[in-house]
Amino acid sequence: MLTLAEKIIFLLVVGVSMYASYITFGRVYLVIMRGRGTLYFDNFPRRAFTGITNLVTTLPVFKIRPILSVLHGFIAWGFMFYILVNLFDVIAGYSEAFHHLLTLPIMGPYRFLSDIFSVSVLVGMISFIIRRFAMNDNDLTYHDNVKLHPKAMKGMRRDSLIVGIFILLHVGFRFIGESFLLGKSVLEHGVADAWQPFASMLSNAWINGGMSITAMDTAWHVAWWIALGLILMFLPYFPYSKHFHLMVGPVNFTTRPDPKAISILEPIDMEKETEFGVVTLTDLSKTQLVDAFACIMCNRCQDVCPAYITGKELSPSALEINKRFVIKEHFGALAEGKTDFNLLDFAISESAVWACTTCGACAEICPMGNEPFLDIIGIRRNQVMVKSEFPQQLQTAFRGMERTSNPWQISDDRMAWADSLDFNIPTVDDNPDFEVLYWMGCAASLSLDGQKTARALVTILHHANVNYAVLGNEELCTGDTARRAGNEPLFLQLAMQNIATLHKVKAKKIIATCPHCMHTLKNEYPELSFDKEEVMALILAKEEQEKDTGYGDEYGDEYGDEYGDEYSDEYGDEEDGYGEEESYGEEEGYPEEDDYPDEDYPEENEYPDEDEYPSEDEPSEETKLVKHEDSPKPVVKFEPMKYEVVHHTQFINELIDSGKLKLDTQKLTTAVFHDPCYLGRHNGEYNAPRHIMESVGVLLKEMPRTKNKSFCCGAGGAQMWKEEEHGDEAMYLNRYNEAQQTGVEVKLCKYAM
Repeated sequence: MLTLAEKIIFLLVVGVSMYASYITFGRVYLVIMRGRGTLYFDNFPRRAFTGITNLVTTLPVFKIRPILSVLHGFIAWGFMFYILVNLFDVIAGYSEAFHHLLTLPIMGPYRFLSDIFSVSVLVGMISFIIRRFAMNDNDLTYHDNVKLHPKAMKGMRRDSLIVGIFILLHVGFRFIGESFLLGKSVLEHGVADAWQPFASMLSNAWINGGMSITAMDTAWHVAWWIALGLILMFLPYFPYSKHFHLMVGPVNFTTRPDPKAISILEPIDMEKETEFGVVTLTDLSKTQLVDAFACIMCNRCQDVCPAYITGKELSPSALEINKRFVIKEHFGALAEGKTDFNLLDFAISESAVWACTTCGACAEICPMGNEPFLDIIGIRRNQVMVKSEFPQQLQTAFRGMERTSNPWQISDDRMAWADSLDFNIPTVDDNPDFEVLYWMGCAASLSLDGQKTARALVTILHHANVNYAVLGNEELCTGDTARRAGNEPLFLQLAMQNIATLHKVKAKKIIATCPHCMHTLKNEYPELSFDKEEVMALILAKEEQEKDTGYGDEYGDEYGDEYGDEYSDEYGDEEDGYGEEESYGEEEGYPEEDDYPDEDYPEENEYPDEDEYPSEDEPSEETKLVKHEDSPKPVVKFEPMKYEVVHHTQFINELIDSGKLKLDTQKLTTAVFHDPCYLGRHNGEYNAPRHIMESVGVLLKEMPRTKNKSFCCGAGGAQMWKEEEHGDEAMYLNRYNEAQQTGVEVKLCKYAM
């Protein structure tokens, strides 16, 4: 029980601590609010449940490093329980009755947990201090070629030491103080407490050492003040500390976007936005700024990053740490909006920006839900769309997607692969009442290896009597490569045409062989917002062209060129390699604006007046109103038809399970399966391919890195269309060698198909 003077002094100290904490926590809020976009609070009960569950269980930490994860759990669970312990200790210091309540048998479980968690926290913290300062664990270091804030290494060690000492002293003195109370109780009443075995053992040392009741009471007062005083001292420092992740982690899980899959990128409104992509720290979204505060600095993300593992300059951990240290160094100025910092100057090198494969391994492994690769795509968008600074090899892919609607820049018939088959492949023109649309994709249509996959799949569909069709030459590249490379206008150009086509043919179920096509069609196209009049004009143009000339290569080229000019004045002259800001995509021979047919693209004054748009309360079946913050009038959003998208392995699995596909299991073979990043981590499908192989009698061997721990083949994130950044080895060779070690004959793949 505290004296009256102690009670008054403690309240004054609490007041000072709360005021200082208000300032530092307020800075965190102000810095985050400088970011773009919004934090998400829709479906808040479910979101909050996810955040709290991840906090309490710490399950995301257990994905790797099991022993260290247990030790981390000791600290995390103990520290969370200590919120209750500290509260009870304060109340007990002010109330004799409450102190007596805590000694009753009914509170025995509480005292037992207090005792156990005190010891577990001390054990965990001592272990981590030894790991960092005595063992100098390599997991906490970085390659020399990684850009790291000059104060980061020393700063992390200093902060770890501060946090470590604080936890040891806070928990240690509280534990010692409890032992003094137990020793005093034994001397006064002859009663020990079986619920606190560890504190009781320590109390025996004080009793056997001859401490008096008065000495133990004084020692308890000292321990109480040190334990709780340290909390009040540490609280304002909390936002500057790496320990802040304990609080921000649940907030991050609760408020971040809630996509169906990771790596669903936020669309850019080309008409509304004036700055494209990310340049400075505050160009990042609010969620991405929360990421910096949530980062544990554990380096789990770089442990699984294929670019870092193969010696590139990229470390997703260093990216988040650099953001955090710049914020920490300029907290006040950033909070007040007085300064900002270019990310390429302090957070990441240009080489690292282009080394990312967007495989999602960093997001999958992060215990706090961070997605560092989304920062990188944001930087790429600015590099491509504004600065025109990107690897020159990507020009071929960009030009190919613009001119021939595929990154290979091949103008061949997309159906040529079917010529060798002994049955016909129905197009949507041949079979307009199809049930399933096979989205071939560029690789299956134009790559020799991919064509084998296409022929095998349609053979299965044919034998299973599936009512399917293909788009043939009406199908365009989905634009995945353009989008991951940062070329959002090109992606939108392709996306709008494909969406119009899918709407026109009334697709209900789509199967795709390419995981990247599957991801884009399934997760990204539905998130796009196009002007209804523009899309409907495009659909009408398609229908008119179908009547006049039929479908053919010339259609995709002509319309792609027309649409591409829409961005020409703003994005650079392609003739000079995307190098001029004024004429993105402009090529000699492109149609002039006056050549556009009126029925295809209505003039601005032909659009309906504002009063003709449906009201927000009464949206039509095909449209709804989408209000942008700075938009003077509502925008009519085109609502494409809803369709289901599955990977071909998922569809084949359905055919097997339904009995529509009869299998020959006589020829046994051994195989090893590589989990494509965009099928597995991005879309959560691991079992369908394995079930198919097992169904035909394949003896499946697994690589050490498999399923959600799969190592990227190195082709994603537009890497297939450029040389890898400088490093120790090629990513695909790292994966190839791992597969070879299983003893199975391995062939290199194209785009993880």
